Amino acid sequence: MVSFEISELIATFRESILTLMPVADRALLSWRDEDAHDDWERLVESAFHVFVQSPISLDPAHRTALPLARYDFNIPTYKHSSWIEVVSADRPSGLALVRFEAGAGDFRTMWLADPRAAGYPSPQGESREWSPDVKFRFARRDRRAGISLHDAVTPIE
Repeated sequence: MVSFEISELIATFRESILTLMPVADRALLSWRDEDAHDDWERLVESAFHVFVQSPISLDPAHRTALPLARYDFNIPTYKHSSWIEVVSADRPSGLALVRFEAGAGDFRTMWLADPRAAGYPSPQGESREWSPDVKFRFARRDRRAGISLHDAVTPIE
């Protein structure tokens, strides 16, 4: 069986976004934050599904998990969702990855939300810079077992 670290899945997803940018430019699909084309957003959401969400959902250990929060959506509460958590030494309870922001075209800025806070249009959040040293894990919320944190998944088709 092959296992994948959640950090590896997120890095692959981010690389896919960077790889799609020239193709989007040729197709005249804007990827810039303030005027991102709807089709660009669908491409990115599809890449998130393929490279992150699907491997997690194919791990039998996570079949009873609540659904992963939708990528790039500010949701009012994570009470009914699992999420991708950003691991940080300076914060005892991690923040949920909402999206990578285009910025200057490097998609290095992450928008993060506090999954334990509630508010609308989004829980309290903040921006942080991505680097290869940033670690991610799957915060699995289960109706019965509560929240458990996982560094890796083992998808089985």
